[in-house]
Amino acid sequence: MEMSIQRMIDELGTEHRALLGAVRAVEADLEGPAITSTGNLARKLRALADICQEHSEQEERSEVMTWFMATFDDLRADMERLNQEHAPMLAAVREQAKACESARKVELMSPLAIAIRSAVAALRVHEAAESALVRRAADRSTAKSA
Repeated sequence: MEMSIQRMIDELGTEHRALLGAVRAVEADLEGPAITSTGNLARKLRALADICQEHSEQEERSEVMTWFMATFDDLRADMERLNQEHAPMLAAVREQAKACESARKVELMSPLAIAIRSAVAALRVHEAAESALVRRAADRSTAKSA
């Protein structure tokens, strides 16, 4: 099944924009003054976790993934490794949301804020790695058809 490279990139880009928007919302809260209304941060983390879960599930069953796995045998192991990161990343974000619910205050250098920033950074690194892998596949596919 050959699919449009541009469609693949557009589809992934749309999903990543939504996910990164939720990431930025969490980061913005953490970068401001100490958070005393931790319920709002917990809600943003739960929303991030929900978006991440939906993105991961959609990604793993998508036409893009089917095409990618069928077309790029040599990149399959890297994509499978990235897919295996979904569950632990999601669990980390949900764990931080739960921790926020019971916190009275979150300051930038507090252990909770550091754990949240670490979980969010892992999401950013993961999404960048996925994008780079798909970009490599797209570039190879384009070069092959040229």
